[in-house]
Amino acid sequence: MLEEKRKRFLSIIAVTFLCVAFIVIPIVWQLIVTLKWVGLDNAAAASWVQGVGSILAIVAAGYFPIFHSRISAKKLERQLVGTMRVLMTETLEKLWRLSSAFVKFDSEILEMQEYLRNHRQREWHGLISAIDQMPIAQLPARRVSDLGHLRDAAEFGAYVAELLPGWIESGASHQSVVRALRGKRDLLMLLRGMTPQSGVEDPNWDWIKKIQAYEISKAEPGEMIVSGVKIYRRYSWPEVGHIPKGYQLQYYFPDGLVTTDDSVSFPWSSYDDLKARIEIDVNSTISRYLGDF
Repeated sequence: MLEEKRKRFLSIIAVTFLCVAFIVIPIVWQLIVTLKWVGLDNAAAASWVQGVGSILAIVAAGYFPIFHSRISAKKLERQLVGTMRVLMTETLEKLWRLSSAFVKFDSEILEMQEYLRNHRQREWHGLISAIDQMPIAQLPARRVSDLGHLRDAAEFGAYVAELLPGWIESGASHQSVVRALRGKRDLLMLLRGMTPQSGVEDPNWDWIKKIQAYEISKAEPGEMIVSGVKIYRRYSWPEVGHIPKGYQLQYYFPDGLVTTDDSVSFPWSSYDDLKARIEIDVNSTISRYLGDF
């Protein structure tokens, strides 16, 4: 803080010196020469110089507060953007902690239980409160939408954390919600990368890079639509090999019902075999659903 004040004071001194050296002195000198040329005596010339100097002093006195105000406004903007980056970093850390629970369907129940056991769901409220303290009117215009995305991501993280007890009871997470969570997380990751450094050292995110690499290399396929039913496929991967060793299907029916099949494991020899087995299960489940009406 003291270093910043010193720099601001020195900048004002520098601007003052430059104004005097390159504006005031040349004007006064030229004025003296001109007055002598038109034939005024020394006393009259001195009066003229004093009058012009007073005017310049008034102009300078009016300009320097404006100059100082602009410096203060720019400094405040940098501080606010830096604070927003810190909040982005904290929000992303919590989003990655939460979304990491859903990386593998065969262990997500244990991961969700561990998340709640550590009371991580309680961390969101303080974070959202801190985000709400950001003075949006004082942010640069181009950063206002970033603040909106930040708050939306934090609120959605808190919302998902509140759903965990119900998901644990039902035996599975809801993939439509999980994928929306990942989308908001990845967007915030992008926005943070475009936000200037805050001066606060970034945390060690090696654990995030590992999860990110796994999500990319083991990306889950997009949803299927069969007879108006949305279906998500989740795969279980072996330690070695490129064909999933198991899968789990989740159905979103038109009436709002969400069901999740038990996981299926089998050493398929090809993706065609896996696809054929999934097709059989999907048709069977949808047929039973339609038969209820």
